[in-house]
Amino acid sequence: MRAFRTAEVVQSARSATITDLDLGTDRSGARLTARTGSLGPLEPAHVVVDADHAHQLGVRAGDRVTLEFEGRPVHLTVAATLPGAGPYGGNFFVPAADLTRMGVDPAPTKVTADASEDGARGRIRAQRAVTDTLTGPERGEGRVIAEDSAGQAGDSDDLRTTATTVIMVLGLTVLVAVVGVATTASLTVVERRREFGLLRALGLGGAAVHRMVTVECALYGVLGGVLGLALCMPYSWLLIHVARTSAPFSVPAGELAAVFVTLVLLTAAAGMVPALSASRTSPTVAVARNE
Repeated sequence: MRAFRTAEVVQSARSATITDLDLGTDRSGARLTARTGSLGPLEPAHVVVDADHAHQLGVRAGDRVTLEFEGRPVHLTVAATLPGAGPYGGNFFVPAADLTRMGVDPAPTKVTADASEDGARGRIRAQRAVTDTLTGPERGEGRVIAEDSAGQAGDSDDLRTTATTVIMVLGLTVLVAVVGVATTASLTVVERRREFGLLRALGLGGAAVHRMVTVECALYGVLGGVLGLALCMPYSWLLIHVARTSAPFSVPAGELAAVFVTLVLLTAAAGMVPALSASRTSPTVAVARNE
């Protein structure tokens, strides 16, 4: 069972939630990865910021942020930013000592508990047990959040499922593209046998013909990659804008470059067998009457 505190702060004239929830020990935090910086133990006067507020403030790990608590400014250094929303509605995550120095009541405002068994029954039993222990007429009415040992599905799980689906669709698309390039190249070789024969008769070697056909197939991948990037960028921005997700729009240049290069290499590899057939075309084909 873990107890933590939350408080309302003002950031750029907007209300936000600051909490001393330790992302390193909480089960929800264990599923998170940092967009910038590291989610290790927080040093004093450091803060972890969720994606929405990091985007609004234009900050990343190492930058400074200023929050207001009860009219007093609080200056913090960004230790890390999250790729999405923070767990349990938190926007800013600070060490417990910093929250105490700000003047926040030392009594915890939220409690999480791991159920002894999985499923809805385990969550219900855990919630009842914690509620009976921590709330009531003499203790006040708190908010109890119970999670089973497997963890509750949240935005991060949905995002992970969506990403897995997109990757599977992308893999299937690349497979179809490679097969299509191989088929097109094979038909091209059959239809251009006299052309290849003429090139061989003019002195072009078999290796040069092989390279020519392979490069042509690689250009299919280049063209497909360029068109794909030109179409996916505005559609991706539109999807994030319509879904109103907390994650800001960004371009993963490194990953996109790796996918682009892989696509070009695969289409080039798909044309190697047809290129081999073209390189073996005899020069006598160029003078044949019927082809």
